[in-house]
This record gives sequence, C-alpha cells and structure tokens, in this order.
Amino acid sequence: CEIIESHFQIGMIFSILGRYNEATFHHEECLKLKIQVFGNDSLDVAASYDELGEISERRAAFKIALNNYRIALKIRVAKSSPLVAISYLNIGYIYYLRGKYDVAQSEYQKSLGAFQLTDGEDPKVAQLFHNMGLLDNKLANFKEAFENLEKARKIRMDLYGEKNKEIAESYVGFASIYFFQGNYQEARRFDEKALDMRLELFTEDHPDVAKSYSSIAMTINKEAKYDKAIELVQKSLAIQSKYFESDHPDIAVNLNLMGMILERKGKYEQALEYNLQGLKMRQKLFGDVHPDVAKSYNNIRNVRLLQKKY
Repeated sequence: CEIIESHFQIGMIFSILGRYNEATFHHEECLKLKIQVFGNDSLDVAASYDELGEISERRAAFKIALNNYRIALKIRVAKSSPLVAISYLNIGYIYYLRGKYDVAQSEYQKSLGAFQLTDGEDPKVAQLFHNMGLLDNKLANFKEAFENLEKARKIRMDLYGEKNKEIAESYVGFASIYFFQGNYQEARRFDEKALDMRLELFTEDHPDVAKSYSSIAMTINKEAKYDKAIELVQKSLAIQSKYFESDHPDIAVNLNLMGMILERKGKYEQALEYNLQGLKMRQKLFGDVHPDVAKSYNNIRNVRLLQKKY
C-alpha cells in the first residue's frame, strides 16, 4: 500500500507540474498494483482510471480519457457508489471539450443529482458548478454562468483560501464571461489576477501560465494592442511546445489567435497561414463538426474576403 501511495503522490506532482509522461507512468503503475491488491472492480481502481483520464484529457487524448472515465463509471455503478457523480462530471466535461454541449449538459445534470447525496463542500461539487458555468457561458446564458461560477468560487474559498490554482481557474471563468459580453477591461482584470496567482503557484513555464498569456492576448487584441498581443501568444506557444504534442487544443487556440491579430494588422498572408494551421489541427483533434472548427473556417473566410477587397 505504501508503494501504491508513493506512485499516486508522485503522479499527482508530475501532473500539477505539467509533466504528463511521467504522471502517466506513475498512475499506470498505481493502477496495476491496485488491481493486484484489490481486484478489477474496486473503487480504488476506479479512482486510478479517473487520474489517467484526467491526464489524457489534458493532453487532448479525448477518446482515451472518455474510455477511462467510462470504466470508472461502470465500476461505481456496479458498487452503487455515490461517486458516480464524479464520473458523470468527468464524462460531461469531455463532451463539452468536444463541442457536444447538449450531451455535456445531460451528464452535468446527472452529476448534480448524484452530488446531492454528498457533502456540498466537496471540491468536485465546486468543479461541477464551475463547468456548468463554462457551459452556460458558451450558450450565452450569462446570468446563470455567473451564478454557477460564483458558487464554485465560494466553495473553493472555503476549502483552499484565497491562493490556489482552483481560485485562479475561477478568475479565468469570470474573465471569459466578461469577454463574451464585450467588457474587455473587466475580462483583462480577472485574467491578470489569474496570471499573477499562477506565477506565484507555478514556474513561469507552466501550461496554466501559458493559458493565461493566451487569454490576456485575446482581450488586448480586442483593445487594438496588437504587438503586445503577439508577444504574449509567442510566450504561450513557447511554453506549450515544451509540454504538448504537436496537436493540442491550446496550441490551436494560439494559432487561431495569432491569425486574428495579424488580420487586424492587415497582414493577410500571414494571418491566413496561421488560420489554416489552426484549422488543420482542430480537424485532427475534433473532426469536422465542432464549434472551434467552425470558428477556424469563419476566420479563414474573413481573411480571404479582406484579401479580395484590398
């Protein structure tokens, strides 16, 4: 059991640091040992499938992540465990990432129903409200989005205090709402709060720091601060290249963002090149039917129209 715990703790540390290959190795070793000790249908085994699913999710290996989450769900259903709430939450988030919002919403509702049987201060309850807020934001239900994100933030404050990676995540959620509403000043304020916290918690080249640079760049692009936006996207891409394979949703976001910035600067050939790279990557990750793929097509169309105009 001590060896199992050691692999688990080391795996968690590597995951937090964004070192996903090492994290996967230790969680796989943990899973093998748990199966030997507890059997295939143990709730402890289900927890390991969750850990492996989360790492795969972060690496954009969505099919693998979904498979791991479904194995965990199957074990928990067989055991009549209230932890099915976690499985529905995890599965819902994969569908959210894949742009299947109706399925995500259905899974989140199942999770919410199951969580009513557990402690309301559970960090996973906070994650559920946070994820529901992100989904509401995508659907332009801004009032509900803010309410759900605020519920998540309050639970996290009670659990962790003011400085924690989960609180930084909440700030990013609020920034996203303000961005979609066109309130770029407030969006940037929350994104900068998240960045400051992440720089305190992590190294300067952590994937979450890269995400913050991208988010701020997206906002200041709207404020016509193009050179600064390009600088931040380049910093983000440099960090991501250390952690991710060549195809990853966060890299695609940056390619798409760089295309939008260059379009606004009137550099249409370069903008088109970045947008086409982003489209190709998103198609490999998501297929042809996904909201982000549609955005890439729209950006390419805009650039080509501007090229004809000028």
